[in-house]
Amino acid sequence: FEVVRDAKDGTYTFYAVDETVGGKVYTVENPTVVVSGKTYNLTRVEGEPRAWRLVGLDAAGSDARDGQLNITLFGKTLSTRVGLSGIGIGVK
Repeated sequence: FEVVRDAKDGTYTFYAVDETVGGKVYTVENPTVVVSGKTYNLTRVEGEPRAWRLVGLDAAGSDARDGQLNITLFGKTLSTRVGLSGIGIGVK
């Protein structure tokens, strides 16, 4: 995943950069992000097959707050930490 911040409209957009996982086409289900104990649902970006938008979290400012991305993939729930400043993405 790649996270792109748009400070003008206060959103983050999450892009799944690979078209397949282990040679299989996939569908991301139930994408959420947890930041400071609050869960935000991601909304699919129209016209983008592998992009979701996080709305409601203040994107203004330049703090390096971290979040946790949760998705369901092939029926299994997966989590990864994300640096919402665009830095510091690590797998959990």
